[in-house]
Amino acid sequence: MEYLISEHGTAFHQDTPREVREVLDRCINSRRGMRVRIWLGDTKSGKAWNGQEHDVIGYIGRSSGTYKIPLMVYNTRALGGGGILDHCIIKITCGRSVLYQHPQFSQPVYTAEGGQVMEDGMPYAPNCATQARAERLAAFMNGERNSK
Repeated sequence: MEYLISEHGTAFHQDTPREVREVLDRCINSRRGMRVRIWLGDTKSGKAWNGQEHDVIGYIGRSSGTYKIPLMVYNTRALGGGGILDHCIIKITCGRSVLYQHPQFSQPVYTAEGGQVMEDGMPYAPNCATQARAERLAAFMNGERNSK
């Protein structure tokens, strides 16, 4: 696989859009650290992959290998994290600010009903402990909050 190396030394997948590379590099080089949320999906249609609630929020770091790829780091004190599928990113937010969004971005609609979370009318999380927990998870999945 060929990598594109940014001016800051970060290695990106060759299919990663320029805007995504710039946002990720900015997040890596931010002195204060930017806690971000990413959505992965089909980069041709802009449709988000279903069920993205794990390893999608944190700080962007960089690996220490020969090719310094972007990592999703849990917090600013963490020493490492999982590699990001940077060529599959369709949206990046920091708080309520959208840093990048695919022109045709779309995702399922999540609703909380009777202690469960529904994804486009189908059960997604059928056994939430409380209605409040289901509402928080639905809001997180819809991108309305950055914690579950």
